[in-house]
Amino acid sequence: MKNIFLKEITCRCCGLFFYVCQSCWKGQLYCCEYCRRENRKKQHNASQKRYRETEKGKKSHREDEKKRRKKQKPEKTMDDRASTVVPADDMESKQVFHTSRCCHFCGKSGKVVLEFPHREYGGKYSDPVFADTG
Repeated sequence: MKNIFLKEITCRCCGLFFYVCQSCWKGQLYCCEYCRRENRKKQHNASQKRYRETEKGKKSHREDEKKRRKKQKPEKTMDDRASTVVPADDMESKQVFHTSRCCHFCGKSGKVVLEFPHREYGGKYSDPVFADTG
């Protein structure tokens, strides 16, 4: 039977950790789609802020505001409630991360390693460095 190795990942948005097996590993940085979207929004807003501080950004903003003021204001049709509410199923699944040592995506359990073994010359794999040694 093939050994299954897991890598512990800390979510860059919420700070919770989760496990990913070598077959599911694609460079994940976030525990769920919600965290990925929220962090992307923060990065985009920071980038927009930096752009608006440049001369080109200020000029573009002035022109956009002039165009917006020329248009007639439409009636408000949407509710004022926040549109970025955390879905309940995302918060429930985050509580499971700390209790189970299995892949977050496929559910396989295995040994936790610091880095996945790499294929070396001749098709052999390097020895894994386990995180549990101590």
